[in-house]
Parts: sequence; structure tokens; C-alpha cells
Amino acid sequence: MDDQPSDDKRFAAAEPAGPGATTEALRREIAELRKNEKSLRESKERYRSLAELSPDAILIFLQGEIVFANHAATALFKADSHKELLGKTLTDLNHPEDIEAARSRLNQIRIVFLIH
Repeated sequence: MDDQPSDDKRFAAAEPAGPGATTEALRREIAELRKNEKSLRESKERYRSLAELSPDAILIFLQGEIVFANHAATALFKADSHKELLGKTLTDLNHPEDIEAARSRLNQIRIVFLIH
């Protein structure tokens, strides 16, 4: 015989009692979700500000293409705007003679991240 309560008993114990209790529970849950969304937005904004204001060049790649470039990266690559860098690959940013060396170095970096 199973020592676990049936599904019905587990769910019944978790439901609030009294009329309107479900509505109040939903209101609290919605308020908590809104609070969490606000915290997440604020955290994203702090991170974005930190990245944008960094004196170091920061590029973020997604599936091999640049999706974010800060002001320092824009200046480093002598772009008129960060938008000019979006969609480019690491290969696009290298001189043709340096592409193989850059690929080799990138593979070394990937290996280090895979090991750790």
C-alpha cells in the first residue's frame, strides 16, 4: 500500500479556505510576480549601464554574431555607431591575414571554458 496521500488530498490541503480566499491568493501571487519583474528590469538596467559605461571594450555574441557593443568597443573598431557592429562575426572584425590566428586563439579560449 502507498504511504503517499492521494493526489486529491494533497491538492485539497493546499487550497485556501473560505470564499474569496482564492481571489486573495491570486492577488498576492500577481503582486509578487510584478515585484519580481520590476527587480529583474532594474537588475538588467544596472548591468546594461555597467557594460555601456565600462572603459573596456565589451562585445556580446549570440550564435557567433555581435548582439551588443559598448561605446569603448565602438571606438576600438572605429565604428560610427554600435549598430554598425551588430550582426558582425569575430572574423568580420579581423584583418584577413589574422583570421587563422584569431580562430586558433578563440578555440583555445573555448577549451579553457569547457575545462572549467
